[in-house]
This record gives sequence, structure tokens and C-alpha cells, in this order.
Amino acid sequence: MIKINDKWLIIILVLIVLIFAFWWYEWRPSHYIRACQYWAVDRAKATHASSYDQVNYFFEKCLRENGIYFSKY
Repeated sequence: MIKINDKWLIIILVLIVLIFAFWWYEWRPSHYIRACQYWAVDRAKATHASSYDQVNYFFEKCLRENGIYFSKY
């Protein structure tokens, strides 16, 4: 039988795992995506790139450097 103290320990550990999973899979990627969007636009302006493909190239490069780029295929 599980003691009351053991139940609280299990609950705390589960909460820590859930918080970490939320941070790793939700908050962290959205933060990097937002930062990469700004970086790509600034980089495109600095290099006088005007086409969508060039801006998208900078955006994907930033995502790859931060380890969150997933190819479509």
C-alpha cells in the first residue's frame, strides 16, 4: 500500500514531468519560431532580399540552427 507521503511524491514528479513536456513541446518551439520570424525578416532586409523564397530560406536556417526544423517529408 502506498503511504500518503509517497502519493505526494508521485504527484509532484508527475507535475514536474508534465510541466517539462509542455515547455519542451509547446513553449520552446513557439518562442524560437517567433524569434526566427523576426530574424529572417531583419536578415532579408539587410541583404535586400525581397522574394518569399529568400525570407523562407533564412527562416528555415534559423529553425535548423535552433534544432526545431522539421521537413515536410
